Amino acid sequence: MFGPFVVLYLFLGGCSAGVLLVSSLWSFAFHMNADRTRPETDVFRALRNRSFAVGFVIACLAALCLLADLGRPERFVLLFLRPSSTSVIAFGTFVLAGMIVVSGFLAIANNFYAPHVSARMKAVAEIACAILAVAVMTYTGVYLQSTKAVAFWDTPLMPVLFVFSAVSSGIAIIVAIAAFMRDSWRIDFGLVRLHGIHIAVLVLEVLALAAFMYVSATGRGEAPTSLSLLFAEDLRVWFVGGVCIAGIVVPLVSEVVCALLRRTRTFPLPDALCLLGGYALRYCLVAAGLH
Repeated sequence: MFGPFVVLYLFLGGCSAGVLLVSSLWSFAFHMNADRTRPETDVFRALRNRSFAVGFVIACLAALCLLADLGRPERFVLLFLRPSSTSVIAFGTFVLAGMIVVSGFLAIANNFYAPHVSARMKAVAEIACAILAVAVMTYTGVYLQSTKAVAFWDTPLMPVLFVFSAVSSGIAIIVAIAAFMRDSWRIDFGLVRLHGIHIAVLVLEVLALAAFMYVSATGRGEAPTSLSLLFAEDLRVWFVGGVCIAGIVVPLVSEVVCALLRRTRTFPLPDALCLLGGYALRYCLVAAGLH
């Protein structure tokens, strides 16, 4: 049930959902602003279009990891034909497939010439994409929580933690994309606000992680033992170095500096470390739960 591709599936699914959620909401908010200039609109749309394309590709990779974990293609088809037999996994498969379809539509409609696709159709697709993205990032936590035999995962804080981690990863990817764009300075105001939102998300992730650790320390069964493994020799580097330092501390300090200076980053190293932390979080939780 938890093969070598599960961690990648959870990470890539969360990343793609985070990118698509932030891109959809920002696009909807940006086009509600009547004061935007033509150069700002052109640069923002270029960033949004690339973000939709990246989110779509990552979502496809997540689906491939799910398929690889299932082992046989026919088992993947059965998730659609017989969803009642594996309801939790089937739900995740349906919402992931829906997100792939909608994000693929947005990526194609925005990156290629599509005269028959109206702005209203794109707006509706963005709303649907945001809803499906929330479902996917929540499901990645519910997927583990539903395994009642593992006391370490049996808490509602698991999907909460995964949602904040996914949104953080999504923001990191979008900011990294903007760092490689020549005219991204034209939308610095929006990017600075995105840095501020990232600070709030990272703080909420810290609170969720602290609450999760407290519940695990006082939880039933093997939950305290699983928690202690995060600080044992095998997982200590991944958890302390990967999750805490690379995934939270470095991005948070970088975002605070950017917010205080009211500037955006021109180097994507903190964003890369944030993504490493997102992967490390899922790896540590899966490994500690399966001890």
